[in-house]
Amino acid sequence: MNVTYAIDLSQTGKRNNRGYQAAGCDYLFPHTESDVGRTLLDRMRKQRALRYLRCHSPLSSAVAGGEEIGCKVYSEDENGNPVYDFSRINRLYREWVRRGIKPIVEVDRFPAELSNRLDEDAPERDEGMPAADRGPKSWRKWRDLIEAFVRNLVAEFGIDEVRSWYFEVWNEPDSWPHNDLPTFFRMYDVFAHAVTSVDERLRVGGPACYHEGFLKLFLEHVINGTNYVTGERGSRLDFVSYHIYGLSGGWLRNGPVIQPQVQRFTQSLLWLSRLFALYDMPEGFEFHLNEWGLCSNFFRSVRDFPALEYRDSEASALFMAKLVDCLWHIEDRYGLETAIVLYWGFAYEARQDTPFLGQRSLTTAANIPKPILTCFEMMARLGETRLNVDNHVPGARCGILATRHADDTLAILIYNYEETDDNLEMTDTIRISLAHLDRGQLVGTLTPLDRERNNTYREWQALGRPERLTDDTLAILRDAAELKAAETIPIPVENGEAVLKVTLKRHTMLLVELA
Repeated sequence: MNVTYAIDLSQTGKRNNRGYQAAGCDYLFPHTESDVGRTLLDRMRKQRALRYLRCHSPLSSAVAGGEEIGCKVYSEDENGNPVYDFSRINRLYREWVRRGIKPIVEVDRFPAELSNRLDEDAPERDEGMPAADRGPKSWRKWRDLIEAFVRNLVAEFGIDEVRSWYFEVWNEPDSWPHNDLPTFFRMYDVFAHAVTSVDERLRVGGPACYHEGFLKLFLEHVINGTNYVTGERGSRLDFVSYHIYGLSGGWLRNGPVIQPQVQRFTQSLLWLSRLFALYDMPEGFEFHLNEWGLCSNFFRSVRDFPALEYRDSEASALFMAKLVDCLWHIEDRYGLETAIVLYWGFAYEARQDTPFLGQRSLTTAANIPKPILTCFEMMARLGETRLNVDNHVPGARCGILATRHADDTLAILIYNYEETDDNLEMTDTIRISLAHLDRGQLVGTLTPLDRERNNTYREWQALGRPERLTDDTLAILRDAAELKAAETIPIPVENGEAVLKVTLKRHTMLLVELA
């Protein structure tokens, strides 16, 4: 197969919003306070690979596996008066902010003293997580907690910093009984009003759902419904957040077999763009895909479900590149920009201290990066401005993310990936013509991610899949985790034009940096 792309450098494309530099973790406290969490944060700071981080349960007193996962910000004295303690959450967010990472402040569980239904008594929703629903015991105390929390953040981090964050009510409320939806809508109105009462320019949104039907009901309320706080029509909405996974983890055992495909994501977003068109959406609202992955249920592993190997291998990295490519084209052709593309996975597997379990994490045992983190680091090298590419068919086997830096150097990410491939030894040739260059010669630095290079998972396989990592195997894996260029080549420029030609095996991506 031969593919030819054409890039006219006299044409300036849209801004690269770097929405893909976002991740999320299930357990805020242990992930940020632990060595594995801080090691990952340090690496992502060094590589400039992460801009936004989202985490569950910041205000709760939740416990999972006998471990505190919330920050215990709320208690009551003997007279039932609120007692706030934001020291722990401030300490954790400070670790993020000092590394240049912006929090997405997601409030998804109540403190135990305000919960109408404690987690241990809650039924499971369809993704296997407890459904702590039904609203707070006291609306006034919950509103006061949100307002006090936000005022504390402004005092701690400064108003300019906090204005760059996002405030999101709840997480995946799709399983709420239909009769309880007015309670959720009231929760949103109270939350949005409490946050923006501190500062009008703070950004609020939600609902972080995964059903289009639920999102439609939510939009009906926030656009056309009666606000539970003000009594007026509509509610403040700065961003809409939504979750898409290629496969529900609950379907792994029972079949039928489902192959996660990027097409599943693009189809969902095209339907969402039609849904938004039905409403008078607020001017400048943002769309956030603030959970995505090939498969949900972060705790499931290859020990029980061998198909989850794709969360360990280069498949997740290639999937991410292809997904971002398609999202850019949806923005260009249908007007729906995805401001946040947040991979849900962080350092959970690294804490298990067993390598490559197939769980939804960026790192594995001994803080070894998985190929998905390598993709984050490769995409961190893309430029600030997107370049228009002719002859590009988004969602096809081969794709290209072409960008320019402020210093006029170019960074182009090429991928060769079809989700259903079964012969990975086949190759395809990609030819890129560049026009209107203002220099006499280009030097290209080529950095691949394939089954042999810059791939910790395949290196671990080659070592015999050891369950315990010795000093020798660790040294090999850590070396594989550091991005290395395969070659540097001269590219002649004649009359302002140049041609780059590369041959890629299937399930391969290549970062080309041209200076």
